[in-house]
Amino acid sequence: MLKPTKVIQLAFASVFFLLAACTSQQQNQNEIADTVDAHNPKAANINLQLGIGYLQQGDIDRAKQKLLLAEKQDPSSPLVWDSLAYFYSKTGDVNKADQFYRKAISLAPSNGKTLNNYGTFLCGQGQYQKAIQYFNAAVKDPSYVTTGQAYENAGLCAEQIPDRQRAKTLFTKALQNDPTLPTANLEMANISFDEKQYSQAMLYMARYKANAKPNAESLWLDIRLANMAGDQNTVASDVLLLKEKYPLSKEYKQFTQSGINI
Repeated sequence: MLKPTKVIQLAFASVFFLLAACTSQQQNQNEIADTVDAHNPKAANINLQLGIGYLQQGDIDRAKQKLLLAEKQDPSSPLVWDSLAYFYSKTGDVNKADQFYRKAISLAPSNGKTLNNYGTFLCGQGQYQKAIQYFNAAVKDPSYVTTGQAYENAGLCAEQIPDRQRAKTLFTKALQNDPTLPTANLEMANISFDEKQYSQAMLYMARYKANAKPNAESLWLDIRLANMAGDQNTVASDVLLLKEKYPLSKEYKQFTQSGINI
């Protein structure tokens, strides 16, 4: 079963990005960013991106400085409050994170990104049912382009309840919106395998392998599928990779106890 932390990693991978510019452009951006005006959305946007970038690099103090400056420069921006909420969720201040997500939503009640991010946060806090409500609200935003990811996140959250049938429905919707989503494909492959729908499991696994690198979970499932199909070459190569890269994983332990021959 996947942990809620995996949902968090998925949710923010495509939302924030580091500034990419030449030295002269960076100097100009820094001059703009450090301008503490009562209303300066351009500077606020630069600072929130810098803040998230510093956070991703582990520079907590500079990240907080930039994000608080962005809040002073554009306190009416939902993205600024969303970014501050993300900062506090990553640095362990759950109360402030919750407060600031709700502030961002109050400023933009239908914004799919913020609704998805708050759902991610709630799922990480074990509030699974409430989180799914926010994921479902996110997909109703016609301007939200990563609908599949919101459904995928909702499916991961449903697995934590656990409600596998609901998760299956949500993963199916995720793949209808984006057939390349690795996590949804892997989860559906696992579900199909457990339901003895082996042909379906192989199809989902093939799509997973086409769009993601193997991990311990995917290798162990692929070993079992290949073994059932009599594909000993795939079994041998997967076992070797599982042993080399994940020798302490529960999946490798399961393989050693499975009786599968290579």
